[in-house]
Amino acid sequence: LNRPLLDVYVMEIPRDMEVSCLYPPQRDLQIRQTADPEARLERYAVWKLLEKAAWRTFNLKMEDIRFSQEKGKWTCDKFSFSLSHSRGAVAVAVSNGSCGVDLENRDHFLAGRDMEPFPRHFLQRMCTPRERALVREPRDLMDLWTKKECLFKGYGSGGFFSRKTDTFARKTETRSVTL
Repeated sequence: LNRPLLDVYVMEIPRDMEVSCLYPPQRDLQIRQTADPEARLERYAVWKLLEKAAWRTFNLKMEDIRFSQEKGKWTCDKFSFSLSHSRGAVAVAVSNGSCGVDLENRDHFLAGRDMEPFPRHFLQRMCTPRERALVREPRDLMDLWTKKECLFKGYGSGGFFSRKTDTFARKTETRSVTL
């Protein structure tokens, strides 16, 4: 574990998955109080995937980990992790260093986003000038957005302001996954 380690797990949420008890109790309660059934299931599934990742990557049971939450973000005392869910799928990154993961459903993200006329005012608010020059088609915008989300999750603090998150500041990787 002295070498850099980053594992990313991605899973389609099984249609028959049911919400049951989770550890820690605070997260369990938080999920059970989620009003939207789809959001509740996604939050449950991503936490179950975190449980699997903790075991497979670090050989740790959830009960052996001390979790805390600050400003809405969950952390733990044994490793770094990042969670994402989108339209029936979940992703978890676990690492012995800072990490971030973002999952977007391509069809949902790109729905209604035409390049002509492309919402230039949106790019002004979202991107640095250097990033704006790279956006040629809607897919570029999605790749840029996921990088910004990952960087903020791994290294950001306070509120997320996409224009203040420079994707050239750190190395990122973008991968397409078909589920």
